[in-house]
Amino acid sequence: MNFLETPVDKLRGVGKARSAKLEKLGIKTINDLIHFFPRAYEKRGDIKTLANASFDEPCGIILTVGTSVKTAKIRNGLTISKFRAFDESGSVEIVFFNSPYVKDVFRIGSEFRFWGKLSKSKNHGAELIANADKAIVVIADTMIADTWCEDSSIALTYMHLMAAELNLGSCWVQIHLRDKDGIDAEEVVREIVKIDDRYRIVGILAIGHSDNIPEPHTLDDIDKNKIHFLV
Repeated sequence: MNFLETPVDKLRGVGKARSAKLEKLGIKTINDLIHFFPRAYEKRGDIKTLANASFDEPCGIILTVGTSVKTAKIRNGLTISKFRAFDESGSVEIVFFNSPYVKDVFRIGSEFRFWGKLSKSKNHGAELIANADKAIVVIADTMIADTWCEDSSIALTYMHLMAAELNLGSCWVQIHLRDKDGIDAEEVVREIVKIDDRYRIVGILAIGHSDNIPEPHTLDDIDKNKIHFLV
């Protein structure tokens, strides 16, 4: 028999169970195994700092574990494990799903090389925070008032107006009722700022010196056809 046509279950360490898994991938012989190529290749030699890393491209970052791993069940048996790690330029939250073993691997003070994309607190609309001069997280205590959503919205609005008065650019980044990869964006932000579940977050106000502040509209700009008066 041609060696390349030898069934993979004849290889040392390949039993019936593993052989069955390989067969699902179309791997039945040594020849199949040799010609089973990775679906993609990643260049992991490019090491960056957190400050220089891009949100758009995977990169390698060498980080030191700064906090202990916290694991919690979030829904339908799904577990999430989180900890913070840092380098000389900043810190970031590391998240693993359904990987409870990480608490035994990532010890405070240990250094690891991580690979992946930096993520944001929600899927869309939070990119501008990265380049803002300041970002104000508006936090409401639900044990003080049940109108926390309205109160926070009013506070955010007035901060918007004050920023405009000071000739600063500002943008409301919605957090409440938004998610990041299926996880509540409020939960993500709470973990970053280290507050418990009694506090709610409507949004974050990004503030900075804008390169382009448009002129305000005047009454003459209004489309009168969209105005209806009730008498």
